Amino acid sequence: MWRGFPSNPIVFKSACQLPNRVATGIWLVKVMITGKLASGYRLNNITASPLTVTAFSEDIPLIESLPGYVETTTLDISGASSNIVTQLSLTLPSGVLLIGDQSVSVQIEIVPIEDSRPVAFRQVEVIGLGSGLKADISPSTVDVILAGPLPVLNSLQPADVHVRVDLTGLTAGTYQLIPAVMVTDQGVTVQSILPGTVEVTIAKETAHPAGYHDNNHASHHAGHHPDPITLPLYK
Repeated sequence: MWRGFPSNPIVFKSACQLPNRVATGIWLVKVMITGKLASGYRLNNITASPLTVTAFSEDIPLIESLPGYVETTTLDISGASSNIVTQLSLTLPSGVLLIGDQSVSVQIEIVPIEDSRPVAFRQVEVIGLGSGLKADISPSTVDVILAGPLPVLNSLQPADVHVRVDLTGLTAGTYQLIPAVMVTDQGVTVQSILPGTVEVTIAKETAHPAGYHDNNHASHHAGHHPDPITLPLYK
């Protein structure tokens, strides 16, 4: 069982004998939770409102013997993957009564665990190659390291990651270009591309007899691709 205190509370306990021999005190609220979150998520914060409660009792020694906090009933967070907002009652000894609200509002903040994941040997695709031109790329594949929420990374498939070089407006020659990475899932960033640049050699297509088809360079011409999200490269 995990016991959580609200962030940075200022709390004190005081017991004073009133004329009718009733003792009162102010106690911190301790939120009690149990259970394991869904895989890939973690607890980020636990808050209770109010942070403290006031209680009283005719049993003065009992009030004075209490610790500086009172516990909530236990909240089961098993399998949770999103924030929880709920009302919890407080566990008090027999003979101790609350003044005011008989429950507290509890907020449990749950966030995805951040991680990184390599995606190896992604083919470098070419877009924007001019008519009558062909392109050779070296190396033809690169490795990409992605970062993001662990549940998203776990569901990511190699086909969700595209690496492209845009040759729009480039003429025959040799160029050192930085590939762009596109990922179909949101919330993922690119940590690095290995190598960071590729060498692209553009040349004019060689004329061939009618009916000749060159399969070697067919994949380097612009074609139809899905519209994934373009991500910036973070150093």
